Parts: sequence; C-alpha cells; structure tokens
Amino acid sequence: MTGVAIVADAAGPEQIRAGFTAALTAADDHTSHIDGLARLLSEAADWYESLQMAGTTVAHLRDAATALTAGSGHLDAGSERLQAAAGDFEARDGQVAAAVADAGNLMDAAGYGESFTLAASSGTPTSTDGNDSMSTASTTGAGDDPGPRSVRIKSDETEPFDVVVTPSAGTVRIDLAAGDPEDSDEYESPFVVLDEAAVAALSDAAAVMEAAEKQARAAHRKLDVALDRLERRRDTLQNKPYESPQATAILDELRELDDHKGQLFKRLRRQARSQLGTEQLKAFHDLESQLAPGTDWSPIRAAQRQVMAEAGVAAEDPFFADQAEHDDLVGRCADLRRQLQAVPLVPLTAKEQAELDRITSEITETEAALAAQGDDRELADGTIATQDGSGLAWRTTVRDGATVTHRLAAAADDTDVPELTGGQLRQVIRAVTHAWEQAR
Repeated sequence: MTGVAIVADAAGPEQIRAGFTAALTAADDHTSHIDGLARLLSEAADWYESLQMAGTTVAHLRDAATALTAGSGHLDAGSERLQAAAGDFEARDGQVAAAVADAGNLMDAAGYGESFTLAASSGTPTSTDGNDSMSTASTTGAGDDPGPRSVRIKSDETEPFDVVVTPSAGTVRIDLAAGDPEDSDEYESPFVVLDEAAVAALSDAAAVMEAAEKQARAAHRKLDVALDRLERRRDTLQNKPYESPQATAILDELRELDDHKGQLFKRLRRQARSQLGTEQLKAFHDLESQLAPGTDWSPIRAAQRQVMAEAGVAAEDPFFADQAEHDDLVGRCADLRRQLQAVPLVPLTAKEQAELDRITSEITETEAALAAQGDDRELADGTIATQDGSGLAWRTTVRDGATVTHRLAAAADDTDVPELTGGQLRQVIRAVTHAWEQAR
C-alpha cells in the first residue's frame, strides 16, 4: 500500500502515522529524482547548443528542464505541508486517537479536517480547549439545530485560536479570534455580522485574495527559475575553459560532490525544521548565515549543537553525522577547486565571452528583482459593509517574496486578529458558506 493510499484509507492512528511517513519519504525521493533529471536536461541543452543543434530543439530541452525545476519546487512545498500535517496530527488528534478509536473510526461524517461543529450556545461561541481540537458535538446535518462552526488556526508565530462561524436567522456571525492567548476571562473575540450581500462580497474578496496569492507566488517562482537557468548557463561557460582530460575529471568529481552536498543540505534543513521550535530555528539559521568559505566553522557548529541540545536533540542524532559529512564535502570541494585553478586553461571565444558578460548582467538584474520582491507589501485589500456596522476589513500581504498571508478583521479594530494562510482562509470561507446555507 502506498503512502497516499494509507492516508486516504486509514482508520486508526498508527496507519495514519505510517501514511504520513511513507508520503513524506516518497515526496523527498521524487524531489531528488526530478532535480537530477532537470539538471541533466539543462546540461544536455547547453551541450547540444555548443554542437549547433537546431535552436528549437535546444529551447524545448530548456523548457522541459524549467518545468521540472518548477515541479521540484512544488514538491518541496508539498513536503513542508505534509510535515506540518503530521506534526499537527500528533499535537492534536493523535493525543485523543485512542478514545476515538474505541468508537471504531477516527473519521466523522464530514471528513477528517480542520473544521468541526461545536455545540450551540446562547452567548458568544466558545472555542475548544487548546489541548483537544475535537468537539463532542456531531456534524450538523439536515434538520439539526444549526450551531456554531469552528475552524482551528495554528501557526508558528501565534497561539492557536478559533474562527467561529455562527448562523442565525438571515445572518452569519464570525468571531474572528476566539480564545484569549493570555487566558483572560475578560477577553472577547472581535466579531462581525454578515447579511446575504456581505456573505457574497466576502466570497468575491476571497477569490481576489487567492488570485493575488497565486500571482505573487508565480512571479517569484518565475524569477527563481530564470535565475537558476542563467546561473547554470553561466557555470557552463565558466567551466568551458577546463576542457583537458585532467580538468574534466576534476569537474566530474566536483559536480558529484556538489550534488551530494546539496542533498545533505536539504535534508539538514528539513531535520532542523522538524526538531526545533520557531525561536530555536531562527537562532540556528542566524548561526548558519555566519558560515563563510575559508573560515573556521567549528565555533559556529558548536553553537548550533548547543541550540539542538536545548531543544532536546540527543548527541547521537543522525543530524550531527549528516552535518559533519556536509562540512567534510565542503572542504573536499574547496580542495578540488584549488586543483582546478592549477590546470592550464583554454580561453573562451569572443562570442562565448560576450554571452558570458550578457548572462552575468542578467543575473545581477534578476537578483535585484528577487530582492525587490522580498520587501513586505500589500497585494490586495478592501472593506465589506456588515449588518452590525463595524465592517469587515480584508487584506493580503506578501513577505520575503513568496510568503503570502491573509487577514480578516473588524474594520474598527484588528489588533487581536492574526494572519491566515491560503488554506486556512479557504477553510473559513467554507465554514461561512455552510453557515449561510443554514441561516437563510
């Protein structure tokens, strides 16, 4: 049974855990294969171009390599979300799985997901306890008393909170951040009350927000792929002078070691993300950024080991063996590059030198465009008139070029309303749509 099949068909916690593990392994394996194929196609395109093969053939090869590189990026993103899903399961439903398993199935009629039904209450809808994401009430069905519906929002930057959607006669109330991070009895979630026109306007706004997110991600990815293609072509031209058998042998070994080093680096990043908290991960990456070629890395590595130890990572964890192997490969690659510098060179032709100069200039421009995308900026925003008169403000923001978040807040006061991912936004909109079907 494949990891995907286990995730789809599992009825017990152990099968679900096994499914997540198998799916993560499969995604990582496929990413490595796709990266390798993309690199081979790109190098083949460069080689065939040097043989003066038809330009259309070379262009198709480069397009194929670009598409595969983009696919690898999507697989990486999928792996991160799978890892987040596995961690979320362990932190939430995994803790109550034994009790639920006694009932015969971990799934409910509405499907296993973030949204669930809470028991109706006469006052402000209350969030579930932070240690238990499951409500004791069953999913509302046809003819049932329509109760509030809650979407649990979790992130690395804020305490978990609930967006609670409550249908009423002809209206839908949205408590935008139920659950006080400081457990204050005096805390009341900011809320808005939507009528039919406001629900329709919110659906339209959500479409605009999702489109803005897709456009920002696509623009960033396009520049990223273009930069990768330019850098590969630059490297090919820069390596062309090393055409002697001795230089070719050194380059082949260097390429193999570089590939292995890159795979180790990705694995180390994934291991760090899975084992460290937000602040610890930031400290770890801050130390990583201080590593420089030709310097002594041992003090920085020692500081990183301390960060890992404080997070409870044992000294014999495979992470440290992988890190040592990575650093050894860095040293071996540096030695090979020094050997390469001693090999007699074959100068580039005037045409090749002109192309190298052009590509170097384009790389600088593309890097500047990517850096400009890294500035925080608003992609879309607006305000929806609500029945209670407070107004529902919505906004989509991008950070670091590709990190897109959304916000729904009472227009008068949004101080207590954290940001949502695209997936969380869609969950809220589904809950509102479901509530409106009950309310009208």
